[in-house]
Amino acid sequence: MRLHVRRLSRTAAERDNLQTLTMAPHSGSPRVAHTRHAVLLTFAIDGDLRFISHRDTVRMMTRALARSGLPVAYSQGFNPRVKMALLLPRPVGLATDGDLAVVHLSEPHELDHIASQLRAQLPEDALLLEVQSLENCRRPELTSVTYELELGAEAGVNLQAAIRDFLDSDTVIIQRQDRLGQKKPPLDVRPLVQEVGFENGILTFLTRFVDNRTASPRDVLSVLSLPWEDLRHRTRRRNIGWQ
Repeated sequence: MRLHVRRLSRTAAERDNLQTLTMAPHSGSPRVAHTRHAVLLTFAIDGDLRFISHRDTVRMMTRALARSGLPVAYSQGFNPRVKMALLLPRPVGLATDGDLAVVHLSEPHELDHIASQLRAQLPEDALLLEVQSLENCRRPELTSVTYELELGAEAGVNLQAAIRDFLDSDTVIIQRQDRLGQKKPPLDVRPLVQEVGFENGILTFLTRFVDNRTASPRDVLSVLSLPWEDLRHRTRRRNIGWQ
């Protein structure tokens, strides 16, 4: 007897982040298994690849996993999906040195073997840096993000003043818009930014997570009167802190 399971609908963002659709391995039928093992991937995105969208990054990772021959876990139901999640979406144009992805496996595997198999399937500008085992498949809790932006020494005087004003403020409210141009609720950026500095022509800032929220690089640049659209391709996400 075949059971028919009704699946609750999800938004496009939830589908991309939680259980992304991919093709099942060519050999045999799709593997559908309860998740019992998980690994955390740390990877870098650079070069022209930084201009692909978050959704395309998800597709790139899930297709590489499908081609790797690793025992990747799939969701149950009529439309199996690779159980993989990118923990922090990457804005288009942003290079990264330590992005994080959680991948669920249907059986345990040596970490070195996982790394070698997956590296062989990733494009040139996507570099797998580390594979770690996640105890009890616990999803990491993000704590901070470090960014770096090369501006040149000529930005120094005005930028240093803007940084001092920002750090001396208790509250910095910004207005934001969604992709459709609709206004979003005002956001107090100040509690979400822990450090800002400018030295040798390089702007660095550290954002933190408060109640699962953090400031985006666009938010930080806007309060410093820097044009995000002109500078996004020069911005680099150096590290994502987690526990």
